[in-house]
Amino acid sequence: MSLVKDYLGPADGGAWFSDAQWLQALLRFESGLARAQADCGLIPEPAAQAIASAVQGQPATVTEESKPSTQASPLLFDLTSLQREANGKFGF
Repeated sequence: MSLVKDYLGPADGGAWFSDAQWLQALLRFESGLARAQADCGLIPEPAAQAIASAVQGQPATVTEESKPSTQASPLLFDLTSLQREANGKFGF
């Protein structure tokens, strides 16, 4: 599973759209945002420097963690049950 690759085109996009590259771009954005906020006086300069140094030059590692679902999907409504449920909730 990929965070962005499946939505941006075929797999031949290669490393440009890998999850690690996407994460690196987000970290660069956060660093730039922190510097801009410090320039505007929204956050203290030491905080912006701490954010920038925390993300600069750090390799991005993406791992997938998933848990199997143990909850079964609810059964579908028949039309009569659906109308009763809607009437009870919304007053139809």
